[in-house]
Amino acid sequence: MKYREDIRTLFVVAFAIGLHVIARVPLGWQSVLVFSLINFLLLVISHNQVHNGIFRRPAYNRLFELVLSVLSLGSLANMYGVHTLNHHLHADSDEDWFSSNHVQGLTGLLAMLVFPFLAFYKTLRSRSQLFAEKRFKSIQTRKQREGAIVFLFLLGVFIYSPQEALFAWILPGFLAKYLLAIVNLMQHVGCLPTVPLYSSRNFLGKALNWLLFNNGYHTAHHAKPSLHWSKLPNYHYMHLHHKLPESLIEKSLLAFVFFTYVPGKIKPLTYGATKQEK
Repeated sequence: MKYREDIRTLFVVAFAIGLHVIARVPLGWQSVLVFSLINFLLLVISHNQVHNGIFRRPAYNRLFELVLSVLSLGSLANMYGVHTLNHHLHADSDEDWFSSNHVQGLTGLLAMLVFPFLAFYKTLRSRSQLFAEKRFKSIQTRKQREGAIVFLFLLGVFIYSPQEALFAWILPGFLAKYLLAIVNLMQHVGCLPTVPLYSSRNFLGKALNWLLFNNGYHTAHHAKPSLHWSKLPNYHYMHLHHKLPESLIEKSLLAFVFFTYVPGKIKPLTYGATKQEK
């Protein structure tokens, strides 16, 4: 491995496999809840992997990406196209398939609940054009290969147990992606996409960032996409914190959702105003 911090990454992946294979979670709402949360962590790990593979050898990274694709029911090559080649190039602009502009005119809870469906629809309509480009042929091939393996795996699970396929794989897989889309909305809504420094909101709570591999340091991530997740806090405080407006610094993601976003109390962005150290 490149970084010893990714021992935690491998532990989460091993834990997810163990839950599916060894520890039998009761099927129903319990399994949907447990595996949705686990799958959300796997999607965060997948996100980190497409930016900076945890292994030095490409072959190990490809194998790890295949494991993640199966566990999360989603091709990592597809995530690379959707996230790295689209979102990072067009962060929250009209060309971003996950742009907060999809819910412009809607507010609060309704906007938050509708946004993932609109983002998924935009992605499904647009990604084929991206992958059709000749320069991305190898990524398209990987996407097709990973997608076929995921389909065959899920088919095998369904034949073995339709209930397990639904309650331990399909529903959790969808809900995790749905939740990730909402988090993306929270990180960009009300920001200024035309100015990189002001294009992302940051959630700096320690517990959240420990759990989500420092993905709350979102401005730092967009500034240095290939920077390893363990280095994001240092980059944030060394280079960005003193430059960011107060409105783009939050402690708690959940508090922001329930006490700021849903009631429609997002702080106006004061361009050029900086966060003063306490």
